Amino acid sequence: MKDEGGRMKIMAQSTLRLHLSSRRFGFALCAFLFLLLSSTPSRAATWKKFAPPGGQFSVLLPGVPKGERKINKDKDGTQTIDQDYTLETADRLYMIGYQEHDAEVAKFINVAALLDEMVKTVAREASGKLKSRRTLRVNGFDGREVVAAIEGGGTLRFRVFWTGRRLYTALAAFPKRAGANADALRFLQSLSLAKNR
Repeated sequence: MKDEGGRMKIMAQSTLRLHLSSRRFGFALCAFLFLLLSSTPSRAATWKKFAPPGGQFSVLLPGVPKGERKINKDKDGTQTIDQDYTLETADRLYMIGYQEHDAEVAKFINVAALLDEMVKTVAREASGKLKSRRTLRVNGFDGREVVAAIEGGGTLRFRVFWTGRRLYTALAAFPKRAGANADALRFLQSLSLAKNR
Protein backbone atom coordinates (compact mmCIF):
# COMPACT_ATOMS: atom_id res chain seq x y z
CA MET A 1 0.00 0.00 0.00
CA LYS A 2 2.90 2.31 0.83
CA ASP A 3 4.46 1.61 -2.58
CA GLU A 4 1.12 2.38 -4.24
CA GLY A 5 1.02 5.80 -2.55
CA GLY A 6 4.56 6.54 -3.74
CA ARG A 7 3.68 5.48 -7.27
CA MET A 8 0.62 7.72 -7.28
CA LYS A 9 2.64 10.71 -6.06
CA ILE A 10 5.12 10.17 -8.89
CA MET A 11 2.20 9.97 -11.35
CA ALA A 12 0.78 13.21 -9.96
CA GLN A 13 4.14 14.95 -10.38
CA SER A 14 4.41 13.61 -13.92
CA THR A 15 0.92 14.86 -14.70
CA LEU A 16 1.80 18.26 -13.29
CA ARG A 17 4.88 18.47 -15.52
CA LEU A 18 2.77 17.48 -18.53
CA HIS A 19 0.28 20.21 -17.76
CA LEU A 20 2.89 22.93 -17.28
CA SER A 21 4.72 22.05 -20.49
CA SER A 22 1.48 22.04 -22.51
CA ARG A 23 0.37 25.38 -21.05
CA ARG A 24 3.74 27.12 -21.51
CA PHE A 25 3.21 27.20 -25.27
CA GLY A 26 -0.23 28.71 -24.71
CA PHE A 27 1.14 31.76 -22.89
CA ALA A 28 3.68 32.45 -25.64
CA LEU A 29 0.95 32.01 -28.26
CA CYS A 30 -1.27 34.44 -26.35
CA ALA A 31 1.39 37.17 -26.45
CA PHE A 32 1.97 36.51 -30.17
CA LEU A 33 -1.73 36.62 -31.02
CA PHE A 34 -2.16 39.81 -29.06
CA LEU A 35 0.40 41.57 -31.27
CA LEU A 36 -1.55 40.46 -34.35
CA LEU A 37 -4.89 41.54 -32.93
CA SER A 38 -3.96 44.87 -31.40
CA SER A 39 -4.33 47.13 -34.42
CA THR A 40 -8.11 47.69 -34.60
CA PRO A 41 -10.37 48.58 -31.66
CA SER A 42 -13.14 46.11 -30.80
CA ARG A 43 -16.70 47.05 -31.65
CA ALA A 44 -19.34 46.78 -28.95
CA ALA A 45 -20.53 43.19 -28.63
CA THR A 46 -23.37 41.47 -26.86
CA TRP A 47 -22.08 39.52 -23.88
CA LYS A 48 -23.67 36.13 -23.26
CA LYS A 49 -23.28 33.33 -20.74
CA PHE A 50 -21.11 30.47 -22.03
CA ALA A 51 -21.59 27.12 -20.25
CA PRO A 52 -20.50 24.18 -22.45
CA PRO A 53 -21.96 20.72 -21.77
CA GLY A 54 -19.74 18.87 -19.27
CA GLY A 55 -17.59 21.95 -18.68
CA GLN A 56 -18.84 22.42 -15.12
CA PHE A 57 -18.23 26.16 -15.46
CA SER A 58 -19.92 29.23 -16.86
CA VAL A 59 -18.52 32.58 -17.93
CA LEU A 60 -19.62 35.71 -19.81
CA LEU A 61 -18.11 36.26 -23.25
CA PRO A 62 -18.67 38.77 -26.09
CA GLY A 63 -19.16 35.97 -28.62
CA VAL A 64 -18.92 32.20 -29.07
CA PRO A 65 -15.45 30.70 -28.46
CA LYS A 66 -13.80 27.93 -30.48
CA GLY A 67 -13.20 24.71 -28.55
CA GLU A 68 -10.24 22.35 -28.73
CA ARG A 69 -9.94 19.03 -26.88
CA LYS A 70 -6.82 16.92 -26.43
CA ILE A 71 -6.29 13.66 -24.52
CA ASN A 72 -2.78 13.10 -23.14
CA LYS A 73 -1.75 9.59 -22.06
CA ASP A 74 1.02 9.03 -19.52
CA LYS A 75 3.47 6.09 -19.70
CA ASP A 76 1.46 4.12 -17.14
CA GLY A 77 -1.81 4.49 -19.06
CA THR A 78 -3.45 7.26 -17.04
CA GLN A 79 -4.92 10.01 -19.15
CA THR A 80 -5.38 13.75 -18.76
CA ILE A 81 -7.96 15.69 -20.77
CA ASP A 82 -7.16 19.21 -21.95
CA GLN A 83 -10.19 21.28 -23.02
CA ASP A 84 -9.68 24.87 -24.15
CA TYR A 85 -12.03 27.55 -25.51
CA THR A 86 -10.64 30.62 -27.29
CA LEU A 87 -12.37 33.79 -28.46
CA GLU A 88 -10.51 36.41 -30.49
CA THR A 89 -12.08 39.80 -31.12
CA ALA A 90 -10.53 42.63 -33.16
CA ASP A 91 -8.07 43.55 -30.40
CA ARG A 92 -8.70 41.17 -27.48
CA LEU A 93 -8.14 37.54 -26.65
CA TYR A 94 -10.14 35.48 -24.14
CA MET A 95 -9.22 31.92 -23.18
CA ILE A 96 -10.89 29.55 -20.72
CA GLY A 97 -10.11 25.89 -20.25
CA TYR A 98 -9.34 23.05 -17.94
CA GLN A 99 -7.20 19.99 -17.51
CA GLU A 100 -9.01 17.01 -16.02
CA HIS A 101 -6.94 14.53 -14.02
CA ASP A 102 -7.64 10.89 -13.24
CA ALA A 103 -9.29 10.66 -9.78
CA GLU A 104 -6.50 8.45 -8.38
CA VAL A 105 -3.85 10.92 -9.53
CA ALA A 106 -5.80 14.02 -8.48
CA LYS A 107 -5.96 13.04 -4.81
CA PHE A 108 -2.15 13.17 -4.59
CA ILE A 109 -1.73 16.59 -6.21
CA ASN A 110 -0.50 19.33 -3.89
CA VAL A 111 -2.99 22.04 -4.80
CA ALA A 112 -1.09 25.03 -3.39
CA ALA A 113 2.13 23.91 -5.11
CA LEU A 114 0.29 23.40 -8.40
CA LEU A 115 -1.29 26.86 -8.33
CA ASP A 116 1.98 28.50 -7.30
CA GLU A 117 3.84 26.71 -10.10
CA MET A 118 1.32 27.98 -12.64
CA VAL A 119 1.89 31.53 -11.35
CA LYS A 120 5.67 31.06 -11.69
CA THR A 121 5.19 29.82 -15.26
CA VAL A 122 3.20 32.92 -16.22
CA ALA A 123 5.76 35.14 -14.47
CA ARG A 124 8.56 33.53 -16.50
CA GLU A 125 6.59 33.98 -19.73
CA ALA A 126 6.04 37.64 -18.82
CA SER A 127 9.85 38.09 -18.88
CA GLY A 128 10.03 40.31 -15.80
CA LYS A 129 6.97 42.35 -16.75
CA LEU A 130 4.84 41.05 -13.89
CA LYS A 131 2.55 43.76 -12.50
CA SER A 132 0.86 41.87 -9.68
CA ARG A 133 -0.06 38.47 -8.27
CA ARG A 134 -2.57 37.49 -5.61
CA THR A 135 -4.56 34.62 -4.15
CA LEU A 136 -8.33 34.49 -4.54
CA ARG A 137 -11.33 32.16 -4.18
CA VAL A 138 -14.25 31.50 -6.52
CA ASN A 139 -17.20 29.40 -5.37
CA GLY A 140 -15.03 28.18 -2.48
CA PHE A 141 -12.13 27.06 -4.72
CA ASP A 142 -8.58 28.29 -4.19
CA GLY A 143 -6.99 30.20 -7.02
CA ARG A 144 -4.31 32.64 -8.08
CA GLU A 145 -4.28 35.70 -10.33
CA VAL A 146 -1.39 37.21 -12.26
CA VAL A 147 -1.39 40.50 -14.16
CA ALA A 148 1.52 41.04 -16.56
CA ALA A 149 2.53 43.47 -19.30
CA ILE A 150 2.64 42.25 -22.90
CA GLU A 151 4.98 43.66 -25.51
CA GLY A 152 3.26 46.32 -27.55
CA GLY A 153 1.66 48.00 -24.55
CA GLY A 154 -0.98 45.41 -23.70
CA THR A 155 -1.88 43.53 -20.53
CA LEU A 156 -2.47 39.88 -19.68
CA ARG A 157 -4.79 38.90 -16.80
CA PHE A 158 -4.53 35.21 -15.88
CA ARG A 159 -6.42 33.18 -13.26
CA VAL A 160 -6.05 29.53 -12.24
CA PHE A 161 -8.21 27.36 -9.92
CA TRP A 162 -8.34 23.78 -8.67
CA THR A 163 -11.78 22.17 -8.30
CA GLY A 164 -11.12 18.58 -7.22
CA ARG A 165 -10.05 16.90 -10.44
CA ARG A 166 -9.72 19.87 -12.77
CA LEU A 167 -7.25 22.70 -13.10
CA TYR A 168 -9.10 25.64 -14.68
CA THR A 169 -7.24 28.47 -16.38
CA ALA A 170 -8.74 31.71 -17.68
CA LEU A 171 -6.95 34.60 -19.32
CA ALA A 172 -7.65 37.84 -21.11
CA ALA A 173 -5.15 39.79 -23.23
CA PHE A 174 -6.05 43.34 -24.14
CA PRO A 175 -4.58 46.71 -25.25
CA LYS A 176 -4.43 50.02 -23.39
CA ARG A 177 -7.76 51.27 -24.67
CA ALA A 178 -10.84 52.61 -22.96
CA GLY A 179 -12.96 49.78 -21.61
CA ALA A 180 -10.49 46.98 -22.37
CA ASN A 181 -9.50 46.32 -18.75
CA ALA A 182 -13.16 46.52 -17.70
CA ASP A 183 -14.04 43.88 -20.32
CA ALA A 184 -11.24 41.60 -19.08
CA LEU A 185 -12.50 41.91 -15.52
CA ARG A 186 -16.08 41.32 -16.64
CA PHE A 187 -14.97 38.05 -18.24
CA LEU A 188 -12.82 36.86 -15.33
CA GLN A 189 -15.16 37.93 -12.55
CA SER A 190 -18.12 36.21 -14.21
CA LEU A 191 -16.43 32.79 -13.97
CA SER A 192 -18.44 30.31 -11.92
CA LEU A 193 -17.07 26.86 -11.08
CA ALA A 194 -18.55 23.55 -9.89
CA LYS A 195 -16.76 20.80 -7.95
CA ASN A 196 -15.57 17.81 -9.99
CA ARG A 197 -15.83 14.29 -8.61
